[in-house]
Amino acid sequence: MKPFSFPEMNSENFSLSEKIVSTAYVRQGSQARRGHEQLIRQLLEQGKCPEEGWSESTVELFLSELAVMDSNNFLGNCGVGEREGRVASSLVARRHYRLIHGIGRSGDIAAIQPKAAGSSLLNKLTNSVVLDILKLSGVYVLSFKLKNILETFLLLVSHTCDPIFPVMELSGIFFSPVCKSATF
Repeated sequence: MKPFSFPEMNSENFSLSEKIVSTAYVRQGSQARRGHEQLIRQLLEQGKCPEEGWSESTVELFLSELAVMDSNNFLGNCGVGEREGRVASSLVARRHYRLIHGIGRSGDIAAIQPKAAGSSLLNKLTNSVVLDILKLSGVYVLSFKLKNILETFLLLVSHTCDPIFPVMELSGIFFSPVCKSATF
């Protein structure tokens, strides 16, 4: 199975654009778009935090590309199932980049949602980037039962953290930005 890749604005569309606007201008626009697409491709290939932050236009292009992969944004689609992503207000849809459908399936938030390929991809990439950032920062992430997580958290807070910094919550897992590691 061929891996998914975001389509570039195809050459036929650029050729048609050259009939309307100067070829030199269309070429500039094509090169600019290719720059955004290379950043997106790098994220998809590596699944790691980019070394340099993205511009707002790259982020918006990426989110827009993801959103059109969700079935609630398919052209001509009108989902009526009980779990279909629908929003009555276009303002709310735009605010959430039209990523309406959601992620997960039947109690497993990490499961791929077949009708929300873009949202599922964003979820997987977000997890991958966050783990990369945690590794780069020296924070070790261990998977435990809730009881063990709370015990570990309390040990870390009481023994290894500077009390000046507040403890923050990230997706239900508590950590302090100054906790680099713990010895058990």
